[in-house]
Amino acid sequence: MRTFTKLWLATLLCYSILQANAQEQQGYAVFDSETGTLTFFYGVKPEGENVYDTDDTGYRPAWVDEYPYTKAAQITKVVFEPSFENARPRSTQKWFYECKNLIDMEGIQYLNTGEVTDMYGMFCGCSSLTSLDLSHFNMRNVTDMSYMFSGCSSLTSVDIPIDVTSISKGTFARCSNLTSVAIPIGVTSIGDYAFYGCTGLTSVDIPIGVTYIGDYAFIGCSLTSVDIPIGVTYIGSGAFYGCMSLTSVTIPNSVTSISEGAFYSCSGLTSVTIPNNVTDIGNMAFSYCIVLTSVTIPSSVTSIGDKAFNYCSGLTSVTIPNSVISIGDYAFSGCSRLTSVTIPNSVTDIGDYAFAYCI
Repeated sequence: MRTFTKLWLATLLCYSILQANAQEQQGYAVFDSETGTLTFFYGVKPEGENVYDTDDTGYRPAWVDEYPYTKAAQITKVVFEPSFENARPRSTQKWFYECKNLIDMEGIQYLNTGEVTDMYGMFCGCSSLTSLDLSHFNMRNVTDMSYMFSGCSSLTSVDIPIDVTSISKGTFARCSNLTSVAIPIGVTSIGDYAFYGCTGLTSVDIPIGVTYIGDYAFIGCSLTSVDIPIGVTYIGSGAFYGCMSLTSVTIPNSVTSISEGAFYSCSGLTSVTIPNNVTDIGNMAFSYCIVLTSVTIPSSVTSIGDKAFNYCSGLTSVTIPNSVISIGDYAFSGCSRLTSVTIPNSVTDIGDYAFAYCI
């Protein structure tokens, strides 16, 4: 009996030790101020001034400080040790926020993102990073990747994981050296400001399955052409605002409304065909498309918004179908080459200065 008791106590002690050791295992990061390297480990967390938890980093991890981000600016290299593959962070929000001198990421394949739900601003402001391969990332549980790469002004390419279903708000905003991007099949929406200010972006493949293009999604990009696939039902306000290199655009029949300022100041746009299901051409939809020479307004359109074609100075003729009821203020003002226009009997409201300065 005494032998059995000793054996039982020994077993219990071993179990307690193992349980304690298991509890001590955790993800943590260590910053070496001499080399500027932030290294991620999984194991027993040591004590130290520059040792940080990674399991619950909250709104912002401790290794990233508040404005003016002096701690973040000291990080020049990030290393994920193989052991970190055992960590299961649930958020990587702002993990490398404003690490403007970060130029190298090593072992990122050991970052297990299977349980991550929030990647908000993860690489935001990493203006020295030139490329990122995130193809191994598991994004199935991620619900927010807003501003994830915003301000990565040196980033020329990025591999978006195939299980991404939404490009969130501002994801690639101000990535001014990004020249092309392949949006994975499976993505259904492109958020507001998703590619805002990507001045180097000349091409984008929008896959079939996308139904929503958010407000100002591609504002200020250098796109030369864009094919909007069938199935897209919403093109947001200012979606292609200021895309001055855009010469042609295909709008599918699934679109029912051209939103306010959708193609504002697309000064290279020479022609556009508005599909038969569109009922409303929004305010300033094509304002300042100065080389637009022709436009076909389908018989489904009932209203032409304020300044819809304002200062389309290359427009020589326009036919307004007998489905149109209202023409907004300044709708065709400044169309200085417009020599003729036929207004049908269906129109009951012509706004102020609708055809002003059409000399």
